[in-house]
Amino acid sequence: MEKSVKKIKPFYVFSVDGSFYLLKLISNRYFSVSSEEYNILLNFPEISDDGFWNIAEKYDLVGDGKPYDDLRVVRWNNIYENKKLNCIELMIAQECNMRCEYCYGDSNFGGSGFMTFETAKPAIDVFLTSAGDGPTVSFFGGEPLLNFPLIRQVMEYIRFTLDREDVTYKITTNGALITDEMLSFFRDYPVDLSVSFDGRMQHKYRHFAGGSDSYDIVSENIKKLLKVYPGLVGRGTLYGEGDAEEMSEDLRAAGFYKGYVSGASGCLPKGVVLKEKQIRYRELMKRYPEITRNFLDAVRKKDTKTIRSVTFDAEYMEAVGYGYHPSPVMMSCGCGRTLFAVDTKGDIYPCHRFVGTEEMKLGNIADGFEQTGKSVFSEHITFHNPECKNCFLRFSCGGSCLHENYSDASADLENPSIHVPFPEFCSFRRLSAQLAIHLFLSLTREERLWLRDILQNEYKSKNGKQL
Repeated sequence: MEKSVKKIKPFYVFSVDGSFYLLKLISNRYFSVSSEEYNILLNFPEISDDGFWNIAEKYDLVGDGKPYDDLRVVRWNNIYENKKLNCIELMIAQECNMRCEYCYGDSNFGGSGFMTFETAKPAIDVFLTSAGDGPTVSFFGGEPLLNFPLIRQVMEYIRFTLDREDVTYKITTNGALITDEMLSFFRDYPVDLSVSFDGRMQHKYRHFAGGSDSYDIVSENIKKLLKVYPGLVGRGTLYGEGDAEEMSEDLRAAGFYKGYVSGASGCLPKGVVLKEKQIRYRELMKRYPEITRNFLDAVRKKDTKTIRSVTFDAEYMEAVGYGYHPSPVMMSCGCGRTLFAVDTKGDIYPCHRFVGTEEMKLGNIADGFEQTGKSVFSEHITFHNPECKNCFLRFSCGGSCLHENYSDASADLENPSIHVPFPEFCSFRRLSAQLAIHLFLSLTREERLWLRDILQNEYKSKNGKQL
């Protein structure tokens, strides 16, 4: 066998808390390795003696000489041959009853007004004709419940006129407008509901349009919602004086099953990099190693109280806690690919965040909608960003939020791009992948099964179904 560098499959080695790991970049398989193996692999190709080649054979690192990075293109093209729409976001209310200080939509969300059924119907018809299995209709705003009559009309149209029972619905609300009528209606449909609530920071940053405090009204409505949705998810937004741990605790105290706490982010391009988002990533990178240590210790001790505290943090669990699960489709989300948004005028955009960004408009629903591989959204970030070329996640990372890239990370460039992420995001994603692999391989099979049962039983008790 010719011992050629060209015949080694791309791999990456790293260490966490004194443990050593190997990640194979093509297959995304990972292994615990000894410190001796780690040091030899780490110093390849400087060290490529018989010891290295023995290790390469052991972990199937010896390739056939093909240019493996080209597989990214092959994989991406295969995705597009089989791509299907799976979500439509209807901007049914480009208005809001609140005036949050950090609002990403400047209170009119790329326009103004309310969607009518005459606009929603053709959008739904086109979407469901093209959609794959398990389609989702998401009602967005502004505050979508300002247009509850349209929500009811659309859902009834899909169920009774189109005879579709396979559609799931998503609604993110500020929680201020919840009524018994709405709850009674939602009970009969598969509605995934989440509430934006900032805990004690609600007093400071989330006021009604007239300036009054929204805390008490939203808190009472959360109690109503929990009776119908015991698995309710809360979303907190960090801004100004907000503290991540305090906000997470406030969400738990309010009764939410899980909580997302994320930094404020821009929506309509403002030409300003949001420092809060960069700071948030830096904070997470400081906190996540310690959280992972605590989580491992809790599982080993079967400390369910600590486990519940950690698993409440939905962001941590998705990034680290469930282990390393690289995206098989190399997408951060379906923006402009398997998902599109329709505004109150029927204009089509890659997602709700791009609504109002004229240069990103894809057409109008009156002219129909045909997914295309010709737009900038059909091209993967690793084909554009030189920083991705040597990143060990280049075969699995879908990149960060494309609008965040466009409006925040590259806003200061002459030509803002959806393919330029925050450096802090990339560092965060790499660290999360390492910690996720470390967490999974540090647990025994019995510990993993025990943890899975704990999580499944809790999910089932809150949501009435299995994970």
